[in-house]
Amino acid sequence: MDGRALAERTTPESIQLLRKHTESEYDAVARCDKHSIIRLAGEFHNLAADLAGNSALARTMRELSALTCLTILLYNAPTAAACLPDDHVHITDAIEAGDGTRAAELMLRHLQEVEKSLVFDPASEDPDLEEIFGLSKTHGSGT
Repeated sequence: MDGRALAERTTPESIQLLRKHTESEYDAVARCDKHSIIRLAGEFHNLAADLAGNSALARTMRELSALTCLTILLYNAPTAAACLPDDHVHITDAIEAGDGTRAAELMLRHLQEVEKSLVFDPASEDPDLEEIFGLSKTHGSGT
């Protein structure tokens, strides 16, 4: 993700969107809602990429985010250590401060930690993909 571009382009509205999103992440953590935690973590990355204003980056991040979320759920990766809302808050703080170098460093370290946390042991239960990706159970069924 391009933390420098995002810090340069930041607006009060973009910071507000990022802060609101991290509040949703903390709420999911408080509820111990694993599926929401993983989905929201991925969505934070997508939101940041969208706000950076680079459509190619945003498209790539959406693809990588979806694959990472799916991998985490399919292999029961330890997400509590991988993608904490605290990391997203620190990234947002750096963006809000206009410190693109710090934002980029935090983003890189954060993504490296997510990568290192992936464990390829099958999950003990079958994941509900509709729930994971925020799809309604009736979505597409005509009801």
